[in-house]
Amino acid sequence: MGEVAARKTKRGLTSGMCRLDYRRPENRAFYLVLFKHVIFLEKRGCPRTALEYCKLILSLDPENDPLCMLLLFDFLCLRCREYTTLIRLYEEWEVKNSTLSQVRDSDLSLSAKFTVLNLE
Repeated sequence: MGEVAARKTKRGLTSGMCRLDYRRPENRAFYLVLFKHVIFLEKRGCPRTALEYCKLILSLDPENDPLCMLLLFDFLCLRCREYTTLIRLYEEWEVKNSTLSQVRDSDLSLSAKFTVLNLE
């Protein structure tokens, strides 16, 4: 029964359509476990996997971004050499809200990415 219900839902964690409110106490533990796992993966030398988990956390509540994953996102993109991913995020995010351009680190990392892409 549970397997059938899981197959029929279109809001799986990996689809990007699942939303969890951070303000609910039962969801905070899930957010914090994922965040600690991102930090653990980055320290263990797995920045690509950490970036994927960062994307997952960001997709759970993209409007509020309760754990400020955008601040970590550009660092992980630089570590993974995923330059086009951050450029695409920056362009799409600026259309919705202008908070990303106000973060100083995002401008620096974005300019570094454009420089590297032009050298290649």
